[in-house]
Amino acid sequence: MNFLFTLTTFVRDRKDMQTFYISKYLLDFKNIKI
Repeated sequence: MNFLFTLTTFVRDRKDMQTFYISKYLLDFKNIKI
């Protein structure tokens, strides 16, 4: 159960980081286009 909790937390953090990088990339792309 503790392992499962750690795994889900890791996946969630990983997903948040992925979203962060995607939004950062889109912002950079938008700034370059303008």
